[in-house]
Amino acid sequence: MLRHFGLDRAAVQERFRAEMRMAEMRCASCTETGRCRRFLADAAEAEAPSAFCPNAPLLEELQRQALRSRRVHDAKRSAAALP
Repeated sequence: MLRHFGLDRAAVQERFRAEMRMAEMRCASCTETGRCRRFLADAAEAEAPSAFCPNAPLLEELQRQALRSRRVHDAKRSAAALP
């Protein structure tokens, strides 16, 4: 599921350790494994994670934060490259 949201597992676990621990516990006790498997298998009829995954809001937020961080990093690199 992390890959679907464009998240690197190691980076996310390092930066958001507590949140990822909670996400793992939610996943382990989830009753929607069939829907999740269909989604992860790229089944055409699969629903979006927001329809069934209790971790979707967290993963969406982490995705937004990762995109923001990349933009800031890119802007700093661009600024540093200016004469």
